[in-house]
Amino acid sequence: ALLRPELGAYSPASNLSQNDVIRARQRAGEPIVNLGFGQSPFPIPQPAVDSLRQHAADGRYLPACGIPELRQAVSEFHRRLDQLDPDIFTPDGVVCGPGSKELIFLIMTVFRGTVYIGAPSWTTYRPQTLLSGRSCVTLGLSAADSWKITPEIIGANLTGDPCRLLVLANPDNPTGQVYSDSELAALAEFLRRERFIVVSDEIYARLNFSLSHRSLARLYPEGCIVTSGLSKWAGAGGWRLGYALFPRPLESFRRAVASAATHTYSCCAAPVQHAALTLLGNPEETAKHSNRSARILAALARHCERRLTEAGAVVAPAGGGFYLLPDFEEPTGAAMCERILSDIGVALMPAGPAFLRPESELTVRLCFVEFDGAAALQAVRELELEEADNSAPLPDDFAAKYCEPTYSAVVRLADWLRSVQQA
Repeated sequence: ALLRPELGAYSPASNLSQNDVIRARQRAGEPIVNLGFGQSPFPIPQPAVDSLRQHAADGRYLPACGIPELRQAVSEFHRRLDQLDPDIFTPDGVVCGPGSKELIFLIMTVFRGTVYIGAPSWTTYRPQTLLSGRSCVTLGLSAADSWKITPEIIGANLTGDPCRLLVLANPDNPTGQVYSDSELAALAEFLRRERFIVVSDEIYARLNFSLSHRSLARLYPEGCIVTSGLSKWAGAGGWRLGYALFPRPLESFRRAVASAATHTYSCCAAPVQHAALTLLGNPEETAKHSNRSARILAALARHCERRLTEAGAVVAPAGGGFYLLPDFEEPTGAAMCERILSDIGVALMPAGPAFLRPESELTVRLCFVEFDGAAALQAVRELELEEADNSAPLPDDFAAKYCEPTYSAVVRLADWLRSVQQA
């Protein structure tokens, strides 16, 4: 009776829990390839590591929203790379926190209305609505719509509550889908008309396979809160540095989140703020690093899609990030993943309830990030010396050469699917 009734079935983040189990088995000597967890394979850029080391003795409390120089760098970074309007998204509108996850939770906590999220979606959005006490509408998505949220899907699920917040991940986790210009334009028109606030979760934006991210905030700036951070493109998930950019029309919302920050995490770690400034204050070098990473991930994604499709799986091609959501059309997701782990030593994560999908659905989240990112990046740097176009797809054999053990694990997975279908 100590817990709120709605938290009776509450549980830890399923992706973190599964990763803990798999890592423990790997340490015990089991030869498992972990394709179930979205940890960046790429090293943190060395200038940021040097900056962290240089400021390691700085143990001060810093401003809750971030040091002014960092907030300025965040604003300028997104102006230059994403063309966000600097008159609407200003340095004063930036709130830094220990990961964008914490900031999304605080946004939900101070918000008074109904939260809309896609199904499937990242494993944390729905639990955060429970923790924050918000009403939640889950939008059932389908492979036929490439797992994307559309105005029609939102419109069919509107409630009577006029205070509405949509969480939109672009690129998406767990599907890897990226919204086109026309899709974003249609969403912007609908969301403006229905007076939605949007949390545009763009943590994977720098890993768009087209090397050119399009933010909803360009088309609906007055209603979009953009969240991002260092965990994916910079490989610094454990540093816990994220941020939210609030537009000027939502200044009262920003103040409420900033106040909540002072009562929860106080500030981001001082050395990490300085290291983040080193990265975000140099958008040109950042873009080179993230573009190389995106080219590698795109090459590996194409390999995964091709192999699994040839083996009979239904796969919507990814447009960015670390993930695919294949449908293997075999026994229920959890049972299938257990069998795959037992038979071929490949760990996957069943979509199922963790991603707001039915227990009986046959989809899984596949994370294609288990490889030596440092070696792959070095290989791309060497290729760039000979390339006429540093944005072109990498050679067909790149993934086989530089993306082990993921490359071979997907080959084994495709062979396993064929054997099951023939049995």
